[in-house]
Amino acid sequence: MRSSRSIAILLTVLITSVALAVSKTPPGKGNGRIAFVSNRENVERIYTMNPDGSGLTKLTNGPHQLQPSWSPDGTKIAYMDRLNDATALYLMNADGSDSKLLASNIFHNVNLSWSPDGTKIAFCSVKRSAEFSLHVIDVDGSHDVRLAEGSGSATWSPDGSKILCERDGTEGQLTQIWVMNRDGKNPTQLTDTATNWSPSWQPVPEN
Repeated sequence: MRSSRSIAILLTVLITSVALAVSKTPPGKGNGRIAFVSNRENVERIYTMNPDGSGLTKLTNGPHQLQPSWSPDGTKIAYMDRLNDATALYLMNADGSDSKLLASNIFHNVNLSWSPDGTKIAFCSVKRSAEFSLHVIDVDGSHDVRLAEGSGSATWSPDGSKILCERDGTEGQLTQIWVMNRDGKNPTQLTDTATNWSPSWQPVPEN
């Protein structure tokens, strides 16, 4: 009797342990919350929700917040705030708190791009000329650096050392693909035939 009772207790413990292990998402695995823009209140605001559509949370309250972009560690969201004809780059916590201005006069139709280490954001600006220019800024709002003129969307290499972007070719060609160092040095045109845009780096799986 005592032996049967001990076995039953052991089985209960094992089953409970297995259940806990299955229900707990391992660090860095699984799917996190989804950030998106909605006009459900007749203005554009940023919301988050769980992957199954539950847990809807409104993060912003202004009239025109766009382009939410998660930091690599999932703790911050960069976004665009458009008021009249001006668009600014903001950063907030994942729950919508502590929103702060990083840069002004941003071109709002180009996606934001975080560096893999989460310390910098690449964006497209129109504040210094009529043409678009590629900028990189630190997440604390410092070191707003213009990397290239006439450049649109950008994407970081997996190791964060390079940036791909689209800009005009050297010989009057239409949009071409370029690569440069993260500080804008050593720009190299990669394509020269037809029109080429929307570059994207292939992720490198961890060993």
